[in-house]
Amino acid sequence: MSRKYAAIIALAVVAVMAMLAVVRFPNDRRRRRTMQTRRRLSFEYSDFQDEEYYNEKDLRLVTFGTSRGYGSGLADPAKQCFTGLLNGTNLAIRASTADYPALCAYSMLQEEVYDVIIIEYLPQSYSHTRESLTELGKRVRQRFPDALIIYVDIWSNHQFHVRMPGNNLKTPFALAEKKAIARGLKGKDRQSMIETATEYKQTPWIFHNEEDSNWLREAVSRPPIDAQVLTIKRPEKGAEFQAFKEMIEFYLDDGIHFSNFGHDWVRREILKIIREAKQERSDRLNPWASEDKCENWIQTGRTSLITNMGMIPFSHGKKFALHSYRHRMARHKEPNFIELENDSGVAQHLYISHMASGPHDFYGGGHVEIRERAIGRPAKYNVTFSTIANYTTWAIHVIKHDYIGKIEPGRNYVVIENIDPALEEIKTTGLIMTPAPFVVNGLSGNTG
Repeated sequence: MSRKYAAIIALAVVAVMAMLAVVRFPNDRRRRRTMQTRRRLSFEYSDFQDEEYYNEKDLRLVTFGTSRGYGSGLADPAKQCFTGLLNGTNLAIRASTADYPALCAYSMLQEEVYDVIIIEYLPQSYSHTRESLTELGKRVRQRFPDALIIYVDIWSNHQFHVRMPGNNLKTPFALAEKKAIARGLKGKDRQSMIETATEYKQTPWIFHNEEDSNWLREAVSRPPIDAQVLTIKRPEKGAEFQAFKEMIEFYLDDGIHFSNFGHDWVRREILKIIREAKQERSDRLNPWASEDKCENWIQTGRTSLITNMGMIPFSHGKKFALHSYRHRMARHKEPNFIELENDSGVAQHLYISHMASGPHDFYGGGHVEIRERAIGRPAKYNVTFSTIANYTTWAIHVIKHDYIGKIEPGRNYVVIENIDPALEEIKTTGLIMTPAPFVVNGLSGNTG
């Protein structure tokens, strides 16, 4: 009998301990998965239970970003991206960089108030839009003196090369694609990427990073921006293949856009920064230093502007642009135009947002004329703009924002035509008017 009672008591103790574990750790399954992740990956989740500290009804969060921040590739980007997981406002725009919000911060935010501001455009913007990155930080800091500003700077597997015999550099993605195709797939997958990292671990790997990669922290951590930087430690020399292998889970198969795991990791690290900064809600605002007037329709397909150009979907119907119909003048006796009203009372600086491609130019360049008061009047001035994005060896289709010139008060007509009508029609995705010529020299690179 004593053995029987001892067994019953032992079972009772085990049951009570299990109940206590459930009470203490209601998300025990997730916690176990997190602990496994810590052992497997060189980057770690926060140890804090930050959900207990962060309350989206109290702290208001907004994200400026590109397609990674938007959540491209996820089943439900609005809910599954890190901003959605934080119940914040997502102003990320696919295929674009910090150029647009640097020019259009007022149009994008208007009178909304935020306590946490996320800026996600790196590392693609290192070499091409530094001025835009810092200009955006300055503009939001001037407006929100008490906000916590966080730059997200996370490297990707597209920054690696494998040095093959004969000093021939190959991307791991190209090697992985060969393996996947050999298995009957159309392109690379996670298995082929893991196999590539394992097979070539004894081969020299190269991680391409900015020589002065600390420039961002130095540029934004002091006044007038006073921001923090969320980053992951760069791969160590000699361990690049291991870093590549570990980072596979962080991205979708394209190696560009965050996976669900990647978005959740970013969410947790943002929570950690918020907690450690002891960020509080604040309604204190400064008047906007300048008020821009911008429209961008790449994600909505809608514009309030009057135009004779067709709004055409592209990228499998997920993006939209006004197309410069190449035969319009010949068939309809009028050029492709957008009517633009400058009602500010003073001259404004005009930019055009359009699609560009690289490393090959699908469009062949564009031509813009500004005609005042009536479409039939002679052009006041005209400019040409480039439609090539030649800063990468892998194919991209991205937004560029080109400076056109000053636009006087009143009604203006922006005429947009192809230089080479035999190529793809120019895709215009937005117009920008700003009282100051922000980042005119920094609008050469746009990735997303």
